[in-house]
This record gives sequence, C-alpha cells and structure tokens, in this order.
Amino acid sequence: MPCRTARPVGRAAIDVGKALGARVIAAASTDEKLAACRALGANECIRYSDEDLKTRARELSDGGVDVVFDPVGDAFAEPALRATGVGGRYLVIGFAGGAIPKIPLNQVLLRNRNIVGVDWGAWMLRHGTEQRALLEELLTWASEGRLHPSEPARYPLEDAQRAIDDLLHRRINGKAALIP
Repeated sequence: MPCRTARPVGRAAIDVGKALGARVIAAASTDEKLAACRALGANECIRYSDEDLKTRARELSDGGVDVVFDPVGDAFAEPALRATGVGGRYLVIGFAGGAIPKIPLNQVLLRNRNIVGVDWGAWMLRHGTEQRALLEELLTWASEGRLHPSEPARYPLEDAQRAIDDLLHRRINGKAALIP
C-alpha cells in the first residue's frame, strides 16, 4: 500500500496499514518526510521528487500495488494510479498538492482498477453508528500500542498566528495544538 505523504493523514495511513498487517510503501518528496515514514514502520520508501513513482512502486511490489492512499493528487496522481496492479484500488483522499488531477480512464479499464473517493467527514455524518464502532476500535488499537498517534506541536494561545503560519508553510510535520 503506497502512501504518498508524511503529513498527518499519511502518517495515520501508514500506522493503520501496519496495524492491519499491510506491507507499506511510502512515497514523499523529501528525506525528512521519508525518515518519518520509516520511523512509523514503512517497509519501503520512494522519494518521488527523484524517482519514477510508478516504476519504483511496481518494482517494490512485484508488479503493482494493491492500494494507493493519495491525499496529495496533483501531478503524481497518474503515476500513483499506474502503480496499482490488476484490480488495484486508488483511494482519493484529497488534493493537498493543489491541482485536481485528470485521470486517464483507460488505465482504470485496462487493469480493472478501482478509484474510490474517500470523504470521511461526509461518511461519518451518514453512518454515525459505524463511525462510533470504528473510533472505538481505533482507540482500542491505540491503547494496545498498535497505533502510534504523534504528539502535536504545542503553541501558547497568543501564538495562534505563528501556529497557523507554520501549518500553512509546512514547517510542522504533524498537527498543532493551541494551549491556553
């Protein structure tokens, strides 16, 4: 399962993937982000700013990955889709990279791939009972040590503007918490 980020949602994907027993291939743009992925237990890493994402993911997965978790979109969406194997699933999580990608649908047809939109917030609102059960399971996993949520960067409340600026300029590798 390649995960294309070391940002909070990608870190969570690596952690959950490992808890589920997946072999995780993480992809990120910097050595710092890849180090964070390795620290979370990613089995393999791809620096997509230097390596061909599709080719390297296929090499590492013996022909194609089963699942792509993509919160980034943008220019690397198509290579990530092409990295999936026959029957592979491409999960659209968001577009943190900026541009909403244009996907060649022949790539979906030719290898019987699946593209799945994952709007967790909307799903949660429609499926409250399932959401509560899922949250209970995740909290149990965390209490058992199977998940490893990261500590947020802490800012005094009066530094809220600096916290927002650090988030916007990606100086925080995780979440921020304002402390009164």
